[in-house]
Amino acid sequence: MWEKEQDYLEKVYRHRFREYDDVNQYMFRIWQLCQGNFFPTKIQKRGKAYRVMTDNLPKIQQTLIENKLPLICLNDHEAIQDSQFASLKHEIYSSFHQKLPEKCSFEN
Repeated sequence: MWEKEQDYLEKVYRHRFREYDDVNQYMFRIWQLCQGNFFPTKIQKRGKAYRVMTDNLPKIQQTLIENKLPLICLNDHEAIQDSQFASLKHEIYSSFHQKLPEKCSFEN
């Protein structure tokens, strides 16, 4: 995709927030599928999905900080109260900051 659409993709990745006509990660998935380079796999083979809740926050933080898995998917949960969300978000951000204290070039 980068060879065919370099100018467009460079424009898109410079956007801090997604704009109306931007492509997203699904375009890359479809491209790989059409090229014969996409092989679906179960997340359990590569990582773990969590519903972010107060009772499993320590497990999520441990997984993030110790780099136990190559892939982690964090999903919100309908049972989370607004007051809990801010606290959970702060704790998860803190874990990411502990694991990755320096920003990447595209985060500046």
